[in-house]
Amino acid sequence: MEIISYKNLRWVNIKGVPAAEDIDWIKQNTNFHPLVLEELLSPTLHPKLDFYEDHLYLVLHFPEFKKEEGEVAAAELDIIASRELLVTIQYADMPAINKLFDTLSKDENLKAKYFGGNAGLLLHKILETKFEFVIKQMDYVVRKVDEVEDKIFKAKRRKLVESISLLQKEVVDIRRTQKPAAIILKALTSRAKELFGKDSGPYFTDLETLHAKVSDIIENQRETLQTLFATNEALIAHRLNDIMKTLTIFSVILLPLNLIASLWGMNILGLPFTEHVSGFWFILGIMLFSAAVMLGFFIRKKWL
Repeated sequence: MEIISYKNLRWVNIKGVPAAEDIDWIKQNTNFHPLVLEELLSPTLHPKLDFYEDHLYLVLHFPEFKKEEGEVAAAELDIIASRELLVTIQYADMPAINKLFDTLSKDENLKAKYFGGNAGLLLHKILETKFEFVIKQMDYVVRKVDEVEDKIFKAKRRKLVESISLLQKEVVDIRRTQKPAAIILKALTSRAKELFGKDSGPYFTDLETLHAKVSDIIENQRETLQTLFATNEALIAHRLNDIMKTLTIFSVILLPLNLIASLWGMNILGLPFTEHVSGFWFILGIMLFSAAVMLGFFIRKKWL
């Protein structure tokens, strides 16, 4: 547990699942509802926002990239806020929140700015920091999508199918954490004035706008990946069609040659040129002439 105190406002930052002593401290120093303290004992699967008489309980999930594993995990952030106290619980490590905490603990000017009133401004700053961090993480996805887009007409397209599919999974995982937040932020904007005052309204409206920007980036990349996947599939299908067409043409060209070879291969009397000294060359010439006629026909039809 880490604490920043300035004037009448405190920020308590807890990393990981709260320990028994963390819960005891909250019980002894706050009047938070017992249901809130009970929910802190384990992660919550879905985002939520509960308002009580003099505090709120907010649960949001944010994407955290695990670049080594190539996965996106949903990291939960719980916030309990009253006018004079704000508690954050990170059930997974959130570098952006920890960096903000360290900065505010050392910079007196920023501390005076965000701790000068009630907890509303600090709550806005924490959520703004997290959503801006999501945008930075999305820049990583955007770069990977751009790389795939550049390679789609150059690289081996079958290998790109896996790359596009993995990127689609990442974007879906990010979207799954961010889409429910829109409803929560809308409710927070409408109710936050009751707890933090009318002046807090524009700050939480700004969070809705920032989240809308995040959602637009996610949807844009999702649609781009769907288009790239369809384009890649179309290019693969076109390439396979070209291969099948070429193989079919060669099969058709060889068909009369096989017929001729089969006819002259029958063990019967009376076949032309069988007794002639140059019979083999006559038959070979007929076969080559047939192949040339078929080839010329395909070229004339522009099938080759």
